[in-house]
Amino acid sequence: MSLLHALVLMVLTAAALSVGLLTTLPATAPTHTETSVTPVATEQFPTAAPEEQETVVEADVSLSTPTDTTEEEPEPQTDGLIDTELNTRARAALVNIFCTTKAGGEFKPLSGSGVVIDPRGVVLTNAHIAQYILLRDYPRKGNISCTIRGGSPAVPLYDIQVLYVSPEWVEKNANQIDADNAKGTGENDFALLIAKTNNTLPYLPYSAATPKSGERMLLAAYPAGFLSGEVIAENLYPTSAFVSVLQKYTYDDTSHTDLFSVGGSIISQSGSSGGAAVRMDGTLAGLISTAVLKGTTGERDLRAISIAHIERSLAAAGLGSLADLLTGNIQSKAITFEEDVAPALTQKLVDALQD
Repeated sequence: MSLLHALVLMVLTAAALSVGLLTTLPATAPTHTETSVTPVATEQFPTAAPEEQETVVEADVSLSTPTDTTEEEPEPQTDGLIDTELNTRARAALVNIFCTTKAGGEFKPLSGSGVVIDPRGVVLTNAHIAQYILLRDYPRKGNISCTIRGGSPAVPLYDIQVLYVSPEWVEKNANQIDADNAKGTGENDFALLIAKTNNTLPYLPYSAATPKSGERMLLAAYPAGFLSGEVIAENLYPTSAFVSVLQKYTYDDTSHTDLFSVGGSIISQSGSSGGAAVRMDGTLAGLISTAVLKGTTGERDLRAISIAHIERSLAAAGLGSLADLLTGNIQSKAITFEEDVAPALTQKLVDALQD
């Protein structure tokens, strides 16, 4: 192995410990679509004491809470599912994306979240997580191994097939692959994976409806921000929290909501990227992507890209919509992506590592 490859391998191993929420860039942040918003108090499900964090944390893919706790019986909701039913459905569709390198082993993992949106096992997650799957054979074949895990605690369940990774995101962000503190706005930060299984999986239907200011939602993810690699490997538990939509943003058109913030909660840690923002009716509203990380978890501002933004991104790429992409033989579409698109994206990432 060359010295360069050895150094890159060390970088990838180190990155596996720190991949998390992309810190939102103030200078390039999307613009507000509303002029005033009233924050709404949040609830945590389950509860956990907030902890101090550094002011800057990377692209996130994990969360904390090593154990579940017993909650009080919630009151029925008049605008959707009761809290316990919504939490059960969200956690059933939630998965953990767990990657290791040959040098780092399972105790130096990259851990991220994803949500199943199709019963055939299609998982929606972030491009900043899926980029490591594209690099699985760098600098040598099989160097990075990724699996889909689920349950409480998370256990390996499925191998992964890549269906789609946003080329626009890779083109704009590949140069941050080895950055100590990756930053971004969340634009185009999505990918679709397939859990290799012959069974149908629990999933969340998605909706491109515009989130409303003050709307109550449930966040669900596999946090790991305060956990060691060993705990992430052996005792990683899902976490959920009730929050409310605080701010809405657009990247280019004030008639669109591309990104929405939900303030701080136990989910506001590294590791929550790819987690679900779920409406009270049980539909997926967005995908956790970025955060302003300062102070305690409760003082932070977590942000999710909207399903509508993902739909517009796919349309701009000539792929129609999520429904269009998921129509027909998804394995065949995954093979086409792997053969026709993925090599160029992988090379873009490799070039960034070798630059």
